[in-house]
Amino acid sequence: MASAYPIDKSQLHDSDFQKWADISFNYSKTDVYPGVVVNEPLSEEYVNNAIDILKTQIMYGGYRLNNLLQSIYGSNKDQLVFELL
Repeated sequence: MASAYPIDKSQLHDSDFQKWADISFNYSKTDVYPGVVVNEPLSEEYVNNAIDILKTQIMYGGYRLNNLLQSIYGSNKDQLVFELL
């Protein structure tokens, strides 16, 4: 998944929870709510775009969680349990 949905690590904004919320809010204004019509099915284009955004945001979330846990518990590369491919 990491190779299919690469992220810009400079955009991780470690521990800046407000920045994370702002990014999500901007997605809602630019990509989530526009194109949605009440009581109408979502278009295939809309759904495909949403899936791409969702998978990218999941990647950011995974990296942010990893960085947060490492800042709390430290990093011991000898005990690496999970490696992103």
